[in-house]
Amino acid sequence: MKPNHSIKSSLLAGTGKSRPLTGLFSKLIGIATLCTSLTAGAATSITTPFVSGHWTLAGSPYKIYNNIGVDNGASLVIDPGVQVVFQGPYALYVLGSMRAEGTAAQHIAFTMGDTTGFTTDRVGNRGGWHGIQYEMFTGSTPDSSKLRYCDITYCKYDSMDATLPHVGTLGISRGLKVQNCTFAYCNATLSSSISFGAIGTLTHTGEVVEVDSCTIHDHNVGGFLISVSGTDGRTSMSNSFVYNNPRTASVVYAGLANIDLVNNEIYNNGHPTSSGYGIITIFGNHAFIWGNVIHDNVSEMDAVVFCAGGFVDILYNYICNNHHISGTCGLADGGGAISIMQNSPVPPDSTFYIVKNNVIANNYSPFHGGAINVMSASALIVNNDIINNRSLTGAAIFLNSLTPTNNVKIKNNLFFGNREDTTTVLNSPDVQGRFTATVSYEHNWSQHNATFNLASLIASGGVTIAGDTTTNIVGTNPRMILPTTTSGYTETALTANFALTPLSGCIDQGDSVGAQVGMIDMLGRPRIQNHIVDIGAYEFNAILYPLATPSTQLPASRVDLYPNPANTILNIGSDDIISSIEVINIVGATQYSAQSNSRHVQIDVANFAAGTYMVKVNGLHTYRFVKL
Repeated sequence: MKPNHSIKSSLLAGTGKSRPLTGLFSKLIGIATLCTSLTAGAATSITTPFVSGHWTLAGSPYKIYNNIGVDNGASLVIDPGVQVVFQGPYALYVLGSMRAEGTAAQHIAFTMGDTTGFTTDRVGNRGGWHGIQYEMFTGSTPDSSKLRYCDITYCKYDSMDATLPHVGTLGISRGLKVQNCTFAYCNATLSSSISFGAIGTLTHTGEVVEVDSCTIHDHNVGGFLISVSGTDGRTSMSNSFVYNNPRTASVVYAGLANIDLVNNEIYNNGHPTSSGYGIITIFGNHAFIWGNVIHDNVSEMDAVVFCAGGFVDILYNYICNNHHISGTCGLADGGGAISIMQNSPVPPDSTFYIVKNNVIANNYSPFHGGAINVMSASALIVNNDIINNRSLTGAAIFLNSLTPTNNVKIKNNLFFGNREDTTTVLNSPDVQGRFTATVSYEHNWSQHNATFNLASLIASGGVTIAGDTTTNIVGTNPRMILPTTTSGYTETALTANFALTPLSGCIDQGDSVGAQVGMIDMLGRPRIQNHIVDIGAYEFNAILYPLATPSTQLPASRVDLYPNPANTILNIGSDDIISSIEVINIVGATQYSAQSNSRHVQIDVANFAAGTYMVKVNGLHTYRFVKL
């Protein structure tokens, strides 16, 4: 299904007939402003199609009796504490600018006046309004639009009714910052014309949509809750909570779009009869999934993180207690936590995955791969804790490829307690599948030797086992602080602690060569101690060991450089926005400097001289990398 963000640039003046946002109707702005001034100090009725000016607390609540819009060249400012109350199934369109900035003490409310029939009549108009749409901004002055401390509730739309605007809760077709807002209680039906229930973005060249510190909950949406599109801009969601959204096909759907998901908690979403999407679904372009806690979600066929093309980094996430119900779609299904694939006819060189420094625990797939399913894709799977996952086949990782050029590297991972449904942990291979490409399996800790884990791959023929498999560690107990004790999604991993104790056989047994291990571990501590990387997501430190914090406690700010050493491309990732980068050589000369507005930056270092360089991020933090 492809998102459809074609929103009508019209105001339906309560009659179901389209009216353009031009000419005669622009003159009505003055009437709306006059109405506001005449009713100051009491409820303000809005009955004209255009609004502008200043909505104050003295004029609140503002009662909306028809579809309204902020026209091109106009602006609307809404003060803290104001209530905007829709009296019927109407929408708010913004072509000019609208700045609604509440405070922590005084939120701005956009809501429905009468919610009768909202829950009982999911189809139709009763009990809900039609949301806010920020259309593409074409003004000659800078756009001052912003949403901050706004509560947007009780939106509703029926995609089968062609007379409705199909806006959803918040549609964004420009750069916009949305901060400390709450989106709740949206009802929506599902069809090919509906792409989002809570937030939909369509970014153009250079545009950035930032959703920060927001809460999105209790939506009853049959399609996509948050839909992201636009190949040349970028959408980021950070420090937000997304929970209790049933029937959702995908919480986040990015179709050929650039997206950052950083430090969010996403839980209790989805439904076993929704559709064949993951809770997070990525189709192409660049995605950066960093530092999220993703737990207790359920879907019908696909993994909680489902990726079908593009360059995707899945780093420092805590993914636990998720499951899906069936694998009826075939080989693309599977992965209790993560499914990554190269989606034909997308060229293989346009797809690559890095799955690094994650905790993937107590997930379940009724098909392939309790933790990770790889389908015809190249991937680097390194320094993860893959603990107590369960599946039908491939207790931890299932590899399946129809493309002999694919290359999968599995290195420095800690496998423990993973099992298949019909047998025990000791009889369940951590890695299994049908592969016709190259698989590197080195420096992993497992309860099985490499021969046992790779037997099905070797037997399938056409696979090349690369690297030194004798470097893998076989043991009975990796000695973690407080791991879960059973496999599958029923035992919570949120209260577990998978960090290493001093007796762990994972300490100093990893290898950083070609692994892009990064500079920090799951807790934000230096990734390499004693000159050798540990196996798993946590680096042991004898001084910090007595103070080890639970696995779900993530550091406030992290920067990662990889690969390091670098030969052609140096990636810089951060859980904060990177505003500036400066690369300095060993004698203090600046070799490279640039401004940015993203959490993931790539630098071409192919023409740098071999040696050691310092990278200064945001003028504050300095990191070292080596150019080969």
